[in-house]
Amino acid sequence: LASQGAQSGKDEEPRPYWRIRRPGLSAALRVWGVPPEAEFGGRTERNRLLDSTHRRRSRQWPAWLRKALPHADIYAGWSEVGISQLRTNPDALAWGKMQGVETLFWLEVESGKSSRKLILDKTITRWLKATGYARAVGVHLVFVFLAMPWVREAARLAFTDVPSHSAVVVADWSRSNFGQLPYPKWGEVVFE
Repeated sequence: LASQGAQSGKDEEPRPYWRIRRPGLSAALRVWGVPPEAEFGGRTERNRLLDSTHRRRSRQWPAWLRKALPHADIYAGWSEVGISQLRTNPDALAWGKMQGVETLFWLEVESGKSSRKLILDKTITRWLKATGYARAVGVHLVFVFLAMPWVREAARLAFTDVPSHSAVVVADWSRSNFGQLPYPKWGEVVFE
């Protein structure tokens, strides 16, 4: 691993971000039993957007949740994870308990570099995959959508039918908003 720097902001404590280099990836694969002659070029980390707001929000997800929802017990979190059976890559996931029930905290960060229609279509697809996955594994779901105000408005119609085992939070992604989320309510959408 190589530290790429640290973000610093007025209302945000510095947090390093990391990039896995080829030797580290090679060492990890060898420990897992992948033979030395195996090709692994396709397993490298995505290098675009290394220090973007989108990537920072994704990588801060467990810390953001712990600060925003101190009553929830967050066990673990992962950013830019792939769920192969769904063919989807949530920006971040966290696992824990909220109100005494096992809960998956699913984060989607939208930068707004698409049309309103494409944002709505992508958000509907992500929402349906998230609810389907939570239902399949038998856990509650808190789906959080972070974006700029006009993007949040464009995605509003994606959340028309919220099951009783799910909650949706649509909030601001700005630096000054780190660690702040409206309280999730089962079966409802909460807009900031």
